[in-house]
Amino acid sequence: FNYAGKAIKSKYNRILLASAYHPWSEDSDCNIRFNDLFGILINSAPKNDGIILGADINAKVGRRDDDSLSNVFGKFGLDDRNEKGCDIIHTYQSNQLSIMNTFFNSDNYVTYK
Repeated sequence: FNYAGKAIKSKYNRILLASAYHPWSEDSDCNIRFNDLFGILINSAPKNDGIILGADINAKVGRRDDDSLSNVFGKFGLDDRNEKGCDIIHTYQSNQLSIMNTFFNSDNYVTYK
């Protein structure tokens, strides 16, 4: 429904709205456990439902250098990518998710110092 209480047409019957905080840890076991739980959450949504996920991914995904990943992330972002960023890209790709802030140009992609 919109702000006036009128139904909005959508290709989805329902939407899963979730928030995720990817661990900052460099411990690969911690990241693997998180990715496993993340996959369970995403796969719990029926396939015909939409997914909106607010996530703090705590990884450097870099810039897209391969058009085969154009559905996962955009052409904007930091120049470098770390191992955790590669894992995130794989996880998002396998779950048909997109890292939306990489589709928009920004002066600053870092939210921590």
